[in-house]
This record gives sequence, C-alpha cells and structure tokens, in this order.
Amino acid sequence: MTIELLFELFFLGFSIFSILLFAFFIIALIRTRINPELLLPLMDDPNSLFLDIMFNSQNQINETKQTPITEKELSILPKIQLTKEHFQKMENFLKNQLEGRCCICLEKFNEGDNITTLPCFHIFHSSCIQTWLNMNKVCPLCKTWK
Repeated sequence: MTIELLFELFFLGFSIFSILLFAFFIIALIRTRINPELLLPLMDDPNSLFLDIMFNSQNQINETKQTPITEKELSILPKIQLTKEHFQKMENFLKNQLEGRCCICLEKFNEGDNITTLPCFHIFHSSCIQTWLNMNKVCPLCKTWK
C-alpha cells in the first residue's frame, strides 16, 4: 500500500510541476506578445537571459555584502586569545579550516593570536575579520551572516 501511495504522490507532484511549468510558459508568451521588445535581447545573444539572471543575482549578493557591520554586532562576536590549551583543544578544527590559516591574510594561527568566531563558526584573526566586516557583512568563506 505504501508503494502505491508513493507512486501516486510522485505522479501528482509531477503533474503539479508540469502545470506550473506550463503556466510559466504561458505567462512568458503573453508578456512577449504584449511587449515584443522583451525578445530583442534574446535574439541578439541567446546567453543574455542567463547573463541577466546571473547579474541580478550578483547585485542582490552585493547589496548584502556592502552593508557594513555595526559596532554592536561586532562587539558581540566571540573573541579569544589563542593559548597553548586552545591549540591543543582546537588542533583538529584549526587544521580543517584552510590548514590552520586565516583565509583573509593567509597566515597560520599562532599561539597568542587574537581570533574572532563568526556565527557560521568560521574563525579569523580579529584584526582581519574586523577590516573585512567593515566592508562586507558576510563571511569571506561561506558568504552568509546568520
């Protein structure tokens, strides 16, 4: 009975997808009939639609990146000075992150370095990440800010 149910759900999902795809096609067709100028860029360069989508996506990412971090947000980020004990406890973690290097300055983490951890759990030299976050409010590695 469960196989039959899964089979029905698969075809139901497939039909919903087909309906949505067909609706998208009809809307696009109507838009180009009403405004034929929308087709002109596509006729010049078939890759232009892809490039437009990529450009618009990049602009949305850049809007997030260009927002500098506030002093309050910066002050709540965890900061520590690396000691011998930290190194022993975090040895595997540090090795897994870019072979124990700060991805901004590419220098190895050393005992006595001040490090900051972002909400995504990536770590950086405090001075490096502060400079970075004053320009971009995203993690340099994963591009998120949680």
